[in-house]
Amino acid sequence: MRNLSATSSGLLLPVLGGMLVASMYSGRLMSSSGRHKAVLTAGGALLSIGSFLLSLLDVDTDSVISSLYMVIFGLGLGLVFQNVMVVTQNSVELKDMGVASGTLTFFRSVGGSFGGSLFAAVFTSRLHTSLDPELSAADLAAVHSNGGRLGSGALQGLSDAARGAYVDAVASATQGMFRRALPFFVIALLVALSLRDKNKQEQPAPAPATSAPKQTEAAS
Repeated sequence: MRNLSATSSGLLLPVLGGMLVASMYSGRLMSSSGRHKAVLTAGGALLSIGSFLLSLLDVDTDSVISSLYMVIFGLGLGLVFQNVMVVTQNSVELKDMGVASGTLTFFRSVGGSFGGSLFAAVFTSRLHTSLDPELSAADLAAVHSNGGRLGSGALQGLSDAARGAYVDAVASATQGMFRRALPFFVIALLVALSLRDKNKQEQPAPAPATSAPKQTEAAS
C-alpha cells in the first residue's frame, strides 16, 4: 500500500521488535513471580487488540500508526509464543517433559502451516474478488500471472485506475484476513483466563522427619 520494495518494507520490523522485547522481559517476570496466567492473559489481550487494530488498516493509514499497531501485535506474540512452552513444561512431571515439549512443538508446526495456508487463501480470495470486476483484461492478466501479488515495479506498470483498484483491494483483503483471525486470538485469551498459576497452588506440607529409635546399650 506504500509502494515499498520487499527489502524496504522489511526494514521496519515492528512485529519482530515487539516480540523480542516481550519475550525477554516476560521470561524474567515469569521466573521471578511465577505469574504464568497474567503473562499469557496479557499476551492474548494484546493479540486480540492488535488484530482488531490491524483490521482497520487502509490506504490512508500513516506508516507510524501502522507500525504502532504491528508493535502491539508483536508484543502479544512475544508474550504468548515462547511462554506457552514454559507453562507446558511446568505442568508435567519431569519424566513427561520431553513428550510434552515434543507434542507442543508438533502441533505448533502443524498449526502454523495450516493457519498460514488458510489465511493466505483468505487474503488471495478476497483480493481476486475485489479486483476482478475493476480491472481490464490486460491488467487482470498481469495481476493473475503473479498470483495476485505485485511488487512496486510491477505495480507501476499498471494503469492509474488499475493501480488504485489494486491498492484498495490489498487493503480490503488485509482487513478481512485480520478480522477472521481475531476470533482465534479471543479464544486464546479465554483459554489463558482459565489457567491457574501452578507455583501458587498449595503444596502439601512435608511429613516431619522421624528419628530412628534409640537403641539401649546392653548392660555390661
